Amino acid sequence: MIALTHKSKQYGWFALKLFILGAAFFYIYKKMVSGHRYAFDLVLESIENHTLSYVLFFLLLATINWMLESMKWQELVCLIESISFLEALQQTLASLTISLPTPSRLGEYGAKAFFFQKNLRKKVVFLTFLGNSAQMITTIGFGLVGLWLLSQKLDISFSWQAFIGFLVIVLLLIIVAYYLRNKELFIKGFSLRKASRFIKDVPLHISLKLMGYSLLRYAVFSTLFYLCLQFFGAETSLWETLAYIYVMYLFTSLLPVFLFWDVVVKGSIALWLFSFLGVPEETVIATVLSMWILNFAIPALAGSYFVLKLQPK
Repeated sequence: MIALTHKSKQYGWFALKLFILGAAFFYIYKKMVSGHRYAFDLVLESIENHTLSYVLFFLLLATINWMLESMKWQELVCLIESISFLEALQQTLASLTISLPTPSRLGEYGAKAFFFQKNLRKKVVFLTFLGNSAQMITTIGFGLVGLWLLSQKLDISFSWQAFIGFLVIVLLLIIVAYYLRNKELFIKGFSLRKASRFIKDVPLHISLKLMGYSLLRYAVFSTLFYLCLQFFGAETSLWETLAYIYVMYLFTSLLPVFLFWDVVVKGSIALWLFSFLGVPEETVIATVLSMWILNFAIPALAGSYFVLKLQPK
């Protein structure tokens, strides 16, 4: 087997980074052009009709969202290595750029591992899983509250058939999880049993901080979604809208989304839910598009700079 020279490895690494950035930029481009034309028109019209302070405030909330995610990551990584907030921010944005074109952003697990020594990478994968799990638990918790509120508001009658069906699905998931507990899932060395053992070893104060950051993030992007709805012309109160936002995030988080189909899935769910509030279709699409630009496209573009600087350890 022919050993690669240092220069060959450098060229190969540079080519890989260019490929990653190309895939990320292509994904962003396809996402932008896949939006409805009237949604773009509404976005531009709304910006023209409002002062710049609105847009700057939206950018501020999106920035706070990713700062909280970076602080959460810094708190997690301190279990294996001490890093600064700036390093955590760079790793968070770079991993977003790399993972953006991957199914359900699974690339984030491998992306964050590149920033650490080889002997720490398996632990980094578990830490990433732990951080994402905390956010998912928060989303499910608020989503269930939203479902209960909507069931009261829309006068949805209780169905034993649906309840039994739900229990069957949960039971099947438990059986599948038990069967796969020792099997590697997506990433070499990662299994549910190892993840469970790793999570048990996490100190309580770290877990509490983790949930705190997840709750703050959820509050920020839920508020941002509501403000975007208002910005584009929706006439609904905060309290009657929150339940729909909670349920929307629940559904979009639980459904597996692959590559370019996420715009179809998320947009369709949002359109269906907010139709109960009488929110115009173009307002919903413009909001979904703006949220994606604020929370994914812009941070991913910023993260591309850190991808170029990335060197494997």
